[in-house]
Amino acid sequence: MLEAARRGTLTGPVAEHVDECPACARAAALVSSLRQAAARYAAEARFPDADLLLWRSAAARRHDAAEHALRPLRWARRAAGAVAAGVAVSLGPLVLRHLQAPTLPPLSQLVPTGGTAAIVATSALLLATLVAALWLTWEET
Repeated sequence: MLEAARRGTLTGPVAEHVDECPACARAAALVSSLRQAAARYAAEARFPDADLLLWRSAAARRHDAAEHALRPLRWARRAAGAVAAGVAVSLGPLVLRHLQAPTLPPLSQLVPTGGTAAIVATSALLLATLVAALWLTWEET
């Protein structure tokens, strides 16, 4: 009965059975209304414009390419922040001691002149300057 209702052909003994059986009559009415709704929605359905789909696809590709290109710059920015934090931690006590002194000694005495601390502090400062310069250069282009 359901197969005949799906096809839309209730004839012969199937039609007689649907007339006599309330459950089958409800099922046939439901199938008929579903078929009508499907036909109505199929008539209203529209496919999106091909140009719009191509434009969206191209925009998504451009966005992905830009994200891929910006990834190293974001890492450089994070590295610059980490280096700046390292420089602040390594030179912070010396700067604070210099600023709190009642008589300010010359700045040449701010950084120790020998040893590993001077090499690390100088290297960190140079690396921070280099990363900041590269970041500013990339940010402008």
